[in-house]
Formats: sequence, structure tokens, C-alpha cells
Amino acid sequence: MFDISKHNPTWVLVAGDWHRNPHAAFPKKVIELAKSLQVDTILHVGDFGYKYGSTDAYMFEKPLHRALLEADVKLVWVDGNHENHPMLNELPRLDNGFVQTGARGNIFYAPRGHRWEWTDRKFGALGGAWSPNWLRLEEGRTVFKDLEEPTWADFTKLGPEPLDYLVAHDVPERISLKTPFGPPKKTITREILQKAVDVTKPARVFSGHWHQRLDYRLTRTDGLETLGHILNREHNTDNVLILDLVSNEIVPLPYTWLHR
Repeated sequence: MFDISKHNPTWVLVAGDWHRNPHAAFPKKVIELAKSLQVDTILHVGDFGYKYGSTDAYMFEKPLHRALLEADVKLVWVDGNHENHPMLNELPRLDNGFVQTGARGNIFYAPRGHRWEWTDRKFGALGGAWSPNWLRLEEGRTVFKDLEEPTWADFTKLGPEPLDYLVAHDVPERISLKTPFGPPKKTITREILQKAVDVTKPARVFSGHWHQRLDYRLTRTDGLETLGHILNREHNTDNVLILDLVSNEIVPLPYTWLHR
């Protein structure tokens, strides 16, 4: 089986929320984009939609697996609030710390607190988030209040060692946002992410969750800056960006890619 922890990509396509997009229609377009750019790795920042609201694999997982396999692309994802957390937590970890969620070995979940290294760059995962639309959701099917947010135990697993990239779903506490749901609530998720940024000092933080595209600069407690990138939801050209791991630069994308 392919060992994703020993992968050494040059470019990584970072993608925002997909929300279990029916039949993986939009994710297929993202995979086509990756293939056209000779990018073999997608990093997803949560609200992937794992078994969310339905366990019918033909609605999402199987067509996604097939598209990835045909394009020879691997996908690593962190969890958002819109995942089936009880089912996800039951899955066994591989020896390398990832969780295989694709039958063909091409989709891997990075659990909260997990670290890995690609192309001499250090990554850390700290997924999960509070659901701002929880009143419209059904507990035990489309929301899991006791499981959707990270904990301080997850923060401890992540550890204090420096990171190049922190991959999250929500954003750190000191970031102000205008959102469709009103001002973001102060949550344990955002508090933990802020602490993680101050402690691990990543060059960049990647997030989704708030259905918008925003870049920001966050001054840490050491006085230096971390760059943050919030990605939009599915069906938008700004759902994705390309990260060059060699130069640590964001590679510009044509805004017409979705409509080619």
C-alpha cells in the first residue's frame, strides 16, 4: 500500500469545503485541475463530508475514489464540523499515523494532532469546528456537538515543535471575519488554534469553514507573522490554491479554471 507519509510532492493543491458534494461533481473538476497542472496531491481543509448525512458510498466516496485513481492523485484531509465523527473515530490508524478512508489507498484522513513531513516541510493537522448553523441540524446525523470541535488533548498531541504549515478547518481567535452567520462566536476551537499558532509558529495556516476566500497576516506572541489562507466552499474558483513546497510560495491560478 502507498505510504502517504513518504510522499514528496513539489506542488500541493489546497482545497476548501466540499460538503459531500453529490456524486463528487465539483471535486472531480478540482482533480482535473490538479492533473492539468501535474499536481499529484490534494490537501483538503475540512467539511470534506465523510459519511455525512448518508453512508451511501455511491453518493460521494466511490466516484471520488475513481476520479483520484484515474488521475493518479492522492488526497489528504482534515476534519471539519460536517463529517460523521463517530464513524470517523472508529477507523484504525495506520502505522504512519494517518487513517485510510479510501479503499484504493488514495484518500487519507489526518487526525487532530497528527504531524507529517513532505518535501522537508513540516505539516500539522488540527481539524474540527463548531457548527454555526447547528439549530438547523439534526443531532446524531448532521451535527455531533460533543465531537465536532478539537480539544486541548488534541493540542497536546500536536506538540510545541515548530511547523511550516498548520492545516485546520476554522481560524485562530484573533482573526476578525464577516460571515453569512454573523461575527464568529468565541469557541474552544478558535482558542486552541490561536494557541497552536503562537506555539508552533507556522509560516502559513490553511482553513475553510466560513465560505469565503480571505488572506490575512496574524502577529504571533513572538512578534513575527503567520500568513493565513481561508478557502471558499465548493462551486467557486477560489475553493483552491496551489502551494509550492520548495519556495513556500502560493502559485497564481487562472480564475477561469472552473469554466474551461
